[in-house]
Amino acid sequence: MAKSSSKNDYNKNFQKKQAQRLSKLKRSSKSDKNKANRKRSSATAQLNQEVASLRNKLGVYENIIGELRAKVLDYESVEQKQPIETLASETPSPTTEDGESAATKPQLDALEIQLRSMEQSVSDWQNKAVRLSADLQNVQKQNELDILQAKKNSKKNTIMSIMAFLNTLNISFNYIPETTDEKVISFIQTLKSSYEQVIGELRLLGIDILVVNPGDQFDPAFMNILNTQVSEEGGEILNEVVQVVGLGLKIDAQLIQAASVIIK
Repeated sequence: MAKSSSKNDYNKNFQKKQAQRLSKLKRSSKSDKNKANRKRSSATAQLNQEVASLRNKLGVYENIIGELRAKVLDYESVEQKQPIETLASETPSPTTEDGESAATKPQLDALEIQLRSMEQSVSDWQNKAVRLSADLQNVQKQNELDILQAKKNSKKNTIMSIMAFLNTLNISFNYIPETTDEKVISFIQTLKSSYEQVIGELRLLGIDILVVNPGDQFDPAFMNILNTQVSEEGGEILNEVVQVVGLGLKIDAQLIQAASVIIK
C-alpha cells in the first residue's frame, strides 16, 4: 500500500509540475506580446500625431494660397473693369509697356512671389507627409516582426528549460522492464499519457517536439547522426534508427534543434 501511495503521489506531482510549466510558458508569451503591443502603439500614436500636424499645416497653407489667388484675381478684375472715361478723368499715372498701372504691378508681382513661395512650402510639406506615412508603415511592419521574434524567443527560452527533462523521460520509455505487476504497468501508462498530453499542448502553442523512435528511418530534414553502428558481419547501412539520444525541436515550423540519433 505504501508503494502504491508513493507512486500515486509521484504521478500527481508530475502532472502538477507539467501544468505549472505550461502555465508559465503561456504567461511569459502573453507578457512579451503585451510589451511589444505597447511599444507598437506608442510609435504608431507618435507618427499619427505628426501626420495630423502636417495635415493641419497643409490645410492652413492651402487656405492662404486660396486667399492670395483671390487677391490676384481681384486686382486683375479691377484693372479690366475700370471704365475708360473714369481713367481719362483721373490724373494719368505711369503705366508699363503691358498697359498695367505702375502702382498695381508691384503689388501683383509681390502677390505672385508670395503665391509661388507658399505653393513651394505646400509641396515640401506634402513630400514630408508622404515620407512620414512611409515611415509609419515601416514601423508597423518592424513592430510585427519584433512581436513574432519576441514570441519565438519566449517559447524557446521556456521550452529549453524543460527540454532535458522531456528528453530523459522519452529515452526512459525505451527501457521499460518487462513486468506483470498491474500497478507498475498502470503507473507507466499514466506517465506516458501525461507525457503525450504535454507534447500535444505544446504543439498547440507552436512548439513541436520531434519524437523519434527506434526502428524509424533516418530523415536528414530533422535528424542528426551521432554515430553509425556496423554489424560484425558488415553489409550496407540501412539508415535505420537504433537509438535516440535527444529529441528534436521546432518552434513555429522553424527547426531549432535536430533530433540526435544513432543509426545502423
